[in-house]
Amino acid sequence: THILSICSKSPMKAPYFEEISYVGQAKLSDFDRKKIEDAARFVAKKIKLKSGAAHLEFRMNSKRLILLEANLRVGGGGLVHDLLMISSGVNLMR
Repeated sequence: THILSICSKSPMKAPYFEEISYVGQAKLSDFDRKKIEDAARFVAKKIKLKSGAAHLEFRMNSKRLILLEANLRVGGGGLVHDLLMISSGVNLMR
C-alpha cells in the first residue's frame, strides 16, 4: 500500500461544519504519522484493496484514532487533486 499524502483540515464549527481549508501534508509527529499510516494500511488490507485510490478519513486526539469514512475514490472534492500535484508531483487524474 502506497500512501500519497496525509492531509489535515481546518477545524469545522457548528452549525454547518463546513470544510474551509485543507493542508496538503499534515504537520504530524513521526509517531502520529506512523499511527495513521498503519491504520490506513490495515483498512486497505481488510477491504482487499489491490489497486486504485482510496479516501480514508480519521479523527484523532491524544488517546484514539477513529475511522470516520472509507471510500474507493479520491477525496476532497477536487481540491486534493491539486494539493497532491503541488506537494508530491503525482497527478491522480492520469
